[in-house]
Amino acid sequence: MPPAVEASDASMVEAARAALETQSVIVVTTGDAPQGRLAPLSPETIDALARLEGVGLVAVEADGSKMRPFKAPDDHEPVIPAWTTHVVVVVGADAVGAPIDEAHVHRPERVRAILDAAGIDASMATPEAIAAVLLDAAGGRRGVGGRHFVVVVNKADSHADAASMLGRAVEAAGAPRVVLAALRDAARPVRGVATRAGGLEGGA
Repeated sequence: MPPAVEASDASMVEAARAALETQSVIVVTTGDAPQGRLAPLSPETIDALARLEGVGLVAVEADGSKMRPFKAPDDHEPVIPAWTTHVVVVVGADAVGAPIDEAHVHRPERVRAILDAAGIDASMATPEAIAAVLLDAAGGRRGVGGRHFVVVVNKADSHADAASMLGRAVEAAGAPRVVLAALRDAARPVRGVATRAGGLEGGA
């Protein structure tokens, strides 16, 4: 992990500014959180960091899924700072074919509600069902508005066929950009990319 900077929200901007004088990439946190996690920053602090001179990218985890590969957000999720330009929703290819229940999906009741409203069978996480939730304004596109939107289908290394099927379903559902990825593979994390202008390029 890059060097970590721990500070309060009130002092974070100056702490980050000082750290960036000697480091090109840093991780910032307001402290330790339960289960070995890093405590978050306020959206206002994130916006202030994005305005720092010389900062090219501020990447924020805005929402979690409790280690499940697929989810729909709650009413307070995701927390998208005002200066956000791109929103990336990540789904695990291992969700394909799983039951839509607590063991396999985070907030399955919300996933089922979105699918029921769309007239889609809500018992199984088919590629088409997952795509419908990811592209729904109450699902993966919640709070996105006019920002750039990308769907990342992860685990394309361990679940290659499922990743390809899911990627094509998400593309067909209207996602402007779909990336097939193996995010634990530092040497080759991107396995394929699809944009609205063209089909899926590359292979899982």
